[in-house]
Amino acid sequence: MSNARKHPTLGQRLVLHMVAVLAADWIVASFGIVWVAAHFMQRAFDRVLVEDALLVAERVTADPSSASGLSLRLTAAELRSVLFDTTESIYFQIRSINGQFVAGHRGLADGHELGQPLPLFVEKTFNGATVRIATILRDGPLPFYVTVGQTTIGRDALLLQLIVATLLPLAGVLLILVFGIQRLVGADLAPLVRLERDLLKRDARDLSPVQVHSKVRDFVRLGESFNALLATIRRAVVAQREFAGNIAHELRTPLSGIRALAEFGLRDSSATVMREQLDAIIRTQDKASRLVDQLLALAFAEEVSGSLRREPVRLETVVREALLRFIERADAQGIDLGASGLDEPATVLDNTALIEGIVNNLIDNACRHAFSASTVPNNPQITVGIEISDGRTRLSVTDNGAGLPEALRAEVLQRWRKSSRESLLREGSGLGLAIVSEYARLQGARLALESGPAGVGLSVVVEFDRG
Repeated sequence: MSNARKHPTLGQRLVLHMVAVLAADWIVASFGIVWVAAHFMQRAFDRVLVEDALLVAERVTADPSSASGLSLRLTAAELRSVLFDTTESIYFQIRSINGQFVAGHRGLADGHELGQPLPLFVEKTFNGATVRIATILRDGPLPFYVTVGQTTIGRDALLLQLIVATLLPLAGVLLILVFGIQRLVGADLAPLVRLERDLLKRDARDLSPVQVHSKVRDFVRLGESFNALLATIRRAVVAQREFAGNIAHELRTPLSGIRALAEFGLRDSSATVMREQLDAIIRTQDKASRLVDQLLALAFAEEVSGSLRREPVRLETVVREALLRFIERADAQGIDLGASGLDEPATVLDNTALIEGIVNNLIDNACRHAFSASTVPNNPQITVGIEISDGRTRLSVTDNGAGLPEALRAEVLQRWRKSSRESLLREGSGLGLAIVSEYARLQGARLALESGPAGVGLSVVVEFDRG
């Protein structure tokens, strides 16, 4: 079983979260409704008790013959009419200000209300039932307390009915909301489900755009982003196929040449011919080796593109080391290889390997392609210069050779693009300046191809940020 099946879907999580929030709201609302209903019902209940106590107090009169000085002027029939309820039992008690019993049900009040703010409401058990009691003080020449109690069976039943009548519709609304949310979330996520099914049906070669029809902007943007990714992958696949085809073509030529030279040398046993063929084989092998080195350089650029390590690099030191490597080759070709601006330190914050690759490829490219047999000047020169200005470090490799038309300068920065002056020498794979362009891009440097001094030759310029 896939690990994905162990987890809920996005729709299920959204519905679950929304339902959890709604359920929490329903619980909070229920408690609030219960509290409000109980509070106002109790106030109404207490108000009735106070009114009954006032009715009883109206029938209390002074009686000098009584020990408490008070008496209740109500017959049994009148008392039943005053304290009448069809479902509840009602009790009362009258006491003097000093706590002497006057009339009513003994034990209903125990004197705890003395000194308390009145009216006083309490609940207690009386005659085996829960009774809500209200006590008032009647002022006059002879103040007295009147306590009225009523059982709470009807009140509690009414409160329960009110709660049920209120919460059940809310529960029904909650269920309707849950059902509606589930349907709406499912409808909104349907494009995402269709996208998933579409992708699962595809094979690795199908990079056509996906169709996302949705009213949700995020899903539309997701589809656009995914199509942009597919377009990038499609271009990369096409470039890789083209790259692989070009590699096969470029390597086939020197390898076929090596075989042809070797076969010719074997057919002709002359030492002179054999030596010529071996020299030709060495030159052809050098071309193949250089092509492999350039391919490795491009592979290195792709490898470090995601994890480029920058450090302070002394550019003048890198240039000096490169000049020492190429001086013997330049002398053999009759080229005056020189430098300028190396006396002052030039530190840039970049990658050492990439900077070395830029310098080496620029000098090698100039040595190979700047001069042809028909356009070699009297004193062929290649100058590597460093110039610091306005917070930028400018590296240039300038020659006084055939130059390059401005219309072709953008093309030679692409892979497998050869300039017109390369065709004169009949060598080169079109990767040298492409490598320099890629290395410069990775380091955030600016690469430009310009005409040499007085419009003669070519100057390749790379500008770095200073370290």
